[in-house]
Amino acid sequence: MSVETIYKQFGSKAGLVRAVYDRALLGDAPVPAYRRADAAGLSETDPYRLVKQWAALAIEVTPRVAPVLLLVRAAAATAPELAALWDELEERRLTRMSENAQHLVDRGQLRPTCSPKRARDVLWAYTSPELYERLVVRQGWSLIEFGRFICDGMTASLLPRPRPERLETMH
Repeated sequence: MSVETIYKQFGSKAGLVRAVYDRALLGDAPVPAYRRADAAGLSETDPYRLVKQWAALAIEVTPRVAPVLLLVRAAAATAPELAALWDELEERRLTRMSENAQHLVDRGQLRPTCSPKRARDVLWAYTSPELYERLVVRQGWSLIEFGRFICDGMTASLLPRPRPERLETMH
């Protein structure tokens, strides 16, 4: 495929990278991951199961999305167009985490000492490409270990009391 064809289709490097990122966010199942996250947020009444579902979706999508985000972050240092894309993608991620946190707020399921902004930031941090890179890519954690870690961390930070069961059933 020629460079001209790519630019006609995507408009720019940033447009191409945005398309790759958006495709990565869909996940593996027939229903896109973001739709499954939305459905879980609306239908799941147990906040512990909801956080577990978010962790499962994170370990499905993060191996695809994190490399794209980390590439954009690295390129942003020298390419203004990709710096703007980095800001856009991080803002989208932060907005998404605000929506997820709001599900807990709306049902009164958030730890009393945790503000909605703190909940958003916790979700944003635990699902960051940097955390995935450090633990999975650099330290060799399995996706299951990573999923348990982020589920345990989000649960402990966001929900009213620790739940004794772990993520043993996460696949």
